[in-house]
Amino acid sequence: MKALGIICEYNPLHNGHIYHIQEALRISKAECIIAIMSGDYVQRGEPAILDKYTRTQIALDCGIDFVVELPAYYALSSAECFAEGALSICHALHVDNICFGSECNHIDKLQTLAAFLTNDSTAYKNTLKTYLSLGNSFAKSRSMTVTNILGSDYGKILEEPNNILGVEYIKAILKNNFDIKPLTIMRTGNGYNNSSDKGMYLSASGIREALKKNTPIDSYIPPSTLQFIETYRNQSKDKNFIHADDFSLLLWFQLSNILFKAESNPYQSTKKLTLSAKNYFIQYMTQFMDVTPELAASIYNHTIKWHTGRCNYSFSSFAESIKTKNYALSRIKRILFRIILGFDKEKSAQYNTLPYIKILGFNQKGRAYLKSIKKSVSVPIVTKTADYKDLLFIDIHAANIYNHVYKMQHDISILNDYIQSGSCLFRKDST
Repeated sequence: MKALGIICEYNPLHNGHIYHIQEALRISKAECIIAIMSGDYVQRGEPAILDKYTRTQIALDCGIDFVVELPAYYALSSAECFAEGALSICHALHVDNICFGSECNHIDKLQTLAAFLTNDSTAYKNTLKTYLSLGNSFAKSRSMTVTNILGSDYGKILEEPNNILGVEYIKAILKNNFDIKPLTIMRTGNGYNNSSDKGMYLSASGIREALKKNTPIDSYIPPSTLQFIETYRNQSKDKNFIHADDFSLLLWFQLSNILFKAESNPYQSTKKLTLSAKNYFIQYMTQFMDVTPELAASIYNHTIKWHTGRCNYSFSSFAESIKTKNYALSRIKRILFRIILGFDKEKSAQYNTLPYIKILGFNQKGRAYLKSIKKSVSVPIVTKTADYKDLLFIDIHAANIYNHVYKMQHDISILNDYIQSGSCLFRKDST
């Protein structure tokens, strides 16, 4: 059975995603579509507006055969790490093709660019270093470097978010020698961050913005998405959905606890040096991926203001306060969520290689595909959380935090992973 992988968040699933599913199926001629979907947190550093099992049910209603959770570690990582995790799952599940939307819609150009970046030539490294030394951000420096060496057509590719993610998917294939053929289709409608109306398509960002404003979205989403959105809204005590600022108090507690440790235990016993509270805080913060000493110092300064009441930050305003030219807002928000969830480098080490595949749901076709490959999959396939609770402790913790915040802020109860995955979601009528 030929399998197609779609890497997604479905936050929420909309008409553009339906188009993508249908076109991907047409051009790949696949017999089974597997969605590798972020769980309760997404790559822009936010909670998903609907929980992962609800989004799984919507995906199964809309043409997906088999949904696998992208672990929170990968979902809350850079585009490169996000892609690496997703493609490792595709490879383990013997996926033949992946298909992603892109702004350029030229797979040959994307492959050329991915090969160039994977090669990491001396010319590339030296030119990149020059642009970085001029004070440009990494993203801008990389685009300028590619323009300098390959030409402006390739440099412009790296200015669009879906192109960038597509390049990262192909890089992961090349670096790991995965036997997966990438396919792309033109992204329809408006852009990734565009919230404006364009025909029958509106981006997920636009839909989430419309939900905040309580403006109609019926024409942009399939019936299954609309049904669950209305259910959530009717259940919510404030008629709203979960968002990053719902985690503000948790962020305050985590940062305050780290500050307490810094002020009460300013010693580094291994080197027998007395550290100031600030230096201890900085050293502690660098245990989290992507946190440099410079960023940790900024977090410390704003934590002091928040802790002492000089500033009353929300999650969003705190992220904005430490954003810099070299640290995009989405990167900052991912870091803050890793701090909230306690995802330090030590706990995250198990994800250096793919540790497991967690199934969220499937239909009859998906179940048949899983049965056909199960014996040849090299990592544990998890269909029941209780059987792998030690392996899944990070994802279980992340889901519990998400569920608790939804309950506390919006009075919506979500069953935990132990109950939800007692048996995978199963859609009897195969699509």
